[in-house]
Amino acid sequence: MKKTLVALAALAATSSFAQVTITGEYWYGYQATRSVSGADAAGFGVDTASIFFNASEDLGGGLKAGANMAIDTLTRTTASGGDSSINLSGSFGKIEGGYIKGANYSENVISGLAGFDGKVSASRTTNDYVKYTLPAFGPVTVSVGADEASSTDSATGAGSAGDATVTKQRKVGIAAAYAAGPATAALDYAQYDSYEGSNNNNKSRVRVKGSYDLGVAKLGAAAINTTKVKGTYQEFLVGATVPFGNLTIGLDYINSKRDGTGSSVGDGTAALASSSDTTGDVKNSGYGLTASYALSKRTAVSLTYKNWDQNGANRGTDTAVLLGHTF
Repeated sequence: MKKTLVALAALAATSSFAQVTITGEYWYGYQATRSVSGADAAGFGVDTASIFFNASEDLGGGLKAGANMAIDTLTRTTASGGDSSINLSGSFGKIEGGYIKGANYSENVISGLAGFDGKVSASRTTNDYVKYTLPAFGPVTVSVGADEASSTDSATGAGSAGDATVTKQRKVGIAAAYAAGPATAALDYAQYDSYEGSNNNNKSRVRVKGSYDLGVAKLGAAAINTTKVKGTYQEFLVGATVPFGNLTIGLDYINSKRDGTGSSVGDGTAALASSSDTTGDVKNSGYGLTASYALSKRTAVSLTYKNWDQNGANRGTDTAVLLGHTF
């Protein structure tokens, strides 16, 4: 009994300085997909099953520590790790490092948009990163950081064959973000190393996005321009979400192109002369529609529809009806 009381007292003392929250989400429903090659697939299943752990501790003297971990795929037989990070913050700003597979940059400009990563926009990659964020300058925050891809970085733009010769590139960059009232904006610049080996390796990248909440609607836009060893990759998205009470409607349009490879515009698999790069010029576009009805603050029913093309020829679609709950 005494040991139990001592253990409880120690736990209570620890809890007064440290806080841990556990949240999650679960989405299940029906999905029907037709790929750009014409293959059909449909059925019931889990769309998202994730758990998030967030811990923070007051170290005293204005110094705080924090850690975040996630399990982002839960099935009967597997549990896969998600984003994780650790940070130290104080009057000097914030230092953090971790392992992430971040949300698609363009489509994350406003919430409620359909996902096009791996279809029109470049596939998401996993990265190990370190970052330092300066103390905020009013509504503006500035950060510098470095990361490296944890898998082959083949951000060539969807619809291409990819490139097995693309190296695991590292990059350093600087980013600035603005948030005040209904307006948000973000701008970042990154410089890559390891150019050798492929015309499709990245050299530098500029990204910009912003949103404005009008009350009756929220508007957003984003653009990416990546300079390759040969040619460029560009991406552009515009989107809007409109609330009607518990119902929120979303609409977005996105296009991307891999240009200047020296290959003729085709199916994205034409080989380049004097190069092992297998990515030709590719132009893709798509649009998405979403409708989400909130049954409560944590439970909703959603309908999403995506339609995209590969070089204006092959067209794919994806329709999903889901019931979701967050906790």
